[in-house]
Parts: sequence; structure tokens; C-alpha cells
Amino acid sequence: MSIVNTKTLTDLLVIPTYDSDTNVIKRVSFDIKVFDDAVGASTNVTVPVQSVLSTTDLEAGDYITANGPITQTEIVNWAYDNVGGDSYYDSNIKPLAESKLNVELEFAGTATYNVSVIAT
Repeated sequence: MSIVNTKTLTDLLVIPTYDSDTNVIKRVSFDIKVFDDAVGASTNVTVPVQSVLSTTDLEAGDYITANGPITQTEIVNWAYDNVGGDSYYDSNIKPLAESKLNVELEFAGTATYNVSVIAT
């Protein structure tokens, strides 16, 4: 049993830059789906995440463009890194998502709960 997460692109906002013909990806919305690989992805918790390009990043050239070939995976990976990557996931998403997933697994009957700890 191990907790797995996947990322799926849900929305994208592209803007033209003011000084060139480059189309910059301004906002990326994606879902992080968390599930137990022993149970399968059908019992899961989905956490929506949004990454927005800041003015500082735009000025520094820390962005990706929608010109030319770019894959959904590249866009989601950039957005994930832009919000803080694994450290953001570990501190902001993982505790809540895994707690909710445990509740879902208990409700589905795929996890056990020690009822002796319930006070009467």
C-alpha cells in the first residue's frame, strides 16, 4: 500500500507579451488526484491547484510559452514547480489530501478503524 498522486491539466490561460509575438502561459489550473495504489484510482481525493505567473517571473524570463510544440505534461510540470513543487505538496496538499483519502477508504470499507478508541 502506498499513496500515489497524479496531476491533470484542467485549464490554461495564454496571453501575448507586449514586446514580442510570444504567447506566454499566464495561468495553469490542474488537479492533483491522490489515491492508494493497492485499492486503485477509483477511490481518490482530488485537490485543485492553480499556478499564476507573476510579473517578477515574467520580467525574469521564468515562464513557458505556448508557441511551438509543448505537451500537457510539460505545462503541468512547470506549473507544479512554479507553485513550489514537492515541498509545496508535502506541506500544503499532502496532509489534508491523505487525511481525506483515509476517510474515503474507511467509508468504502477498504481501510480499518479501531472502534475501541471511541469513547462511550
